[in-house]
Amino acid sequence: MASPSRSVFPFIFMLLLVGCSARSLYPLPSWRHNGNRQPLQTFRPYNIAHRGSNGEIPEETTAAYKRAIEEGTDFIETDILASKDGVLISFHDLCLDNTTDIAEHLEFIDRKRTYEVQGLNLTGYFVVDFTLKELKSLRVKQRYHFRDQQYNGKFSIITFEEFISIALDANRVVGIYPEMKNPVFINQRVKWPGGKKFEDKFVETLKKYGYKGSYMSKEWLKQPAFIQSFAPTSLIHISNQSDLPKILLIDEFTMPTQDTNQSYWEITSDKYLDFIEEYIVGIGPWKDTLVTASHNYLQKPTDLVSRAHARNLQVHPYTFRNENEFLHFNFSQDPYKEFDYWINKIGVDGLFTDFTGSLHQFQEWTSPLSTGEEDANKLLDKIVFMISKFKRKLIISKTLRLARDRDHCTSERTAGSVKFSPEQQESQAQPPQKQEPEPKTSTKSEKSALSKWSSWFTCCSIYEDPEEDPEEELYEESDEDSTSSSIDSKEPESDCKEDLNDETRADVFQIKETTK
Repeated sequence: MASPSRSVFPFIFMLLLVGCSARSLYPLPSWRHNGNRQPLQTFRPYNIAHRGSNGEIPEETTAAYKRAIEEGTDFIETDILASKDGVLISFHDLCLDNTTDIAEHLEFIDRKRTYEVQGLNLTGYFVVDFTLKELKSLRVKQRYHFRDQQYNGKFSIITFEEFISIALDANRVVGIYPEMKNPVFINQRVKWPGGKKFEDKFVETLKKYGYKGSYMSKEWLKQPAFIQSFAPTSLIHISNQSDLPKILLIDEFTMPTQDTNQSYWEITSDKYLDFIEEYIVGIGPWKDTLVTASHNYLQKPTDLVSRAHARNLQVHPYTFRNENEFLHFNFSQDPYKEFDYWINKIGVDGLFTDFTGSLHQFQEWTSPLSTGEEDANKLLDKIVFMISKFKRKLIISKTLRLARDRDHCTSERTAGSVKFSPEQQESQAQPPQKQEPEPKTSTKSEKSALSKWSSWFTCCSIYEDPEEDPEEELYEESDEDSTSSSIDSKEPESDCKEDLNDETRADVFQIKETTK
């Protein structure tokens, strides 16, 4: 029989080997922070990727969110539910039937249940009856039959933490927009240690990965996030736990709130808006409640947007979809006309869309602040280049003028102390003979003044255009001139020289600060 020590060592070795080579099944978000990432744009309405770019790829999958980021979204939106073992997942429906291949998994055939949800009996395979491992064995499919079906069965359900990792790993600042989905139902079916609620676990996850700060604060701009929910009491419950901005979602006219059973008319009244504005920064209504439709034609807009804006509340309506099935006749089957109507006429502050690429292209083409550049830093570089080029020419011109003034001062002082011989006096009395004008050249003092700052001008040229500026040829020196100016290092002391140094140094300091 082998000794215990001999049997333990191979086991330990195998553990070390596996630990070094294996990767976690569900990788946590990256903590890689690049300080040079392009910041979140805040000058135009937010492009909110509704469940990712799910018009192209099945909703709430890694691929759908990455596609949305590639297409230029500002925020990726998700719905948060909980598994049987209490893990928060990104999934929209309480039931798995419509957007997964659960029907093909015969091992789960006995899991079908009927539960009461918001006063109605709903039958299906509920997420709360499956552990995370079981949910991970399923594959997601496209919700609508008229959309691309080629990605069906290729992607799995992801966790809330995996969703966060997609935003944190983006090559620019991308915000997240998670919803506390059906909190009443989740709290009834899923329990956590210590009596914690679904909302508590939700906020804990956001804090774990550094999401904090009020709207437009420094912390918020670093990792932007909106918290949304159809349940007002959930938003109020977490108001003391997180200062992240919150959005009250508003359902269609016939749907009451999930928790308080209030009607649409109650939660959009002036009295209720005055109350809830203490806890939220905006509302997210279904767009057909802002502008009602009749026979698929939009009618006169309601006053909800203006009343919300009067209370400094943002308005983020949902959901904008490109297909004709979702476009009103007013827009001639053109989604760009719909974007234009809601942004420029209704004046909304953000749009939930299934097609982030379409909205991004529309905003790029129509925004007065859009330059068409892929990187906003290119625009800043152009501005700095123009400023530095102008300042450089100004300093060169001023340096030459001051240098000539100094030569003039020096010549006047020398003329007062020089004694001429009779022959020299006679030649001075004769009228000067007309001579051909000589080419204009820089004096030694001009060359010296330019030489003193030549190294600094070289630093300024980091923003220069690669093509040479013809105007600057006036100030270029030949190799011989550079040599003579360096030899002529000793110059007469005068007040003019002191003025030149002080004034020029001040100008150079100013341009240096400008081009930082």
